Amino acid sequence: MLRRIAARGGSLLRSRAALAPPVPAPSSSIHAQIDAGRGWGLLGRRWMSAPAQDGISEKEALDRVMMIVKAHPKVNPAKLTQSSHFMNDLGLDSLDVVEIVMGFEEEFVLYIPDEVADKLVSVPAAVDFVAKHPKAK
Repeated sequence: MLRRIAARGGSLLRSRAALAPPVPAPSSSIHAQIDAGRGWGLLGRRWMSAPAQDGISEKEALDRVMMIVKAHPKVNPAKLTQSSHFMNDLGLDSLDVVEIVMGFEEEFVLYIPDEVADKLVSVPAAVDFVAKHPKAK
């Protein structure tokens, strides 16, 4: 086939094919290929993007937590402050608090374990948790 291509003026193609580096044998794991710089192209690398930022600011966390709590149907927005306790000040029950915590998980794209969720019973506790969480978006 290369002879036919060369006869049609494709000698450049034949010389490029001869100069191409040999393809390495696939490793047993795609992760080993990625670590070696082969495999699925840019996977595992951050090209031309901003450096990873750990978490979000406390002000942004406060604004978004307040927005989520205000959006709950049983919350009176007039009673909501930056220091509100969900049960004592806002009159929510435990199921309502679970719904609000689920809203935090969805809004900030993170998983909150049950033992931590049990402690998120006020606006300051939620803001502190979210602002210090490195994966909060």
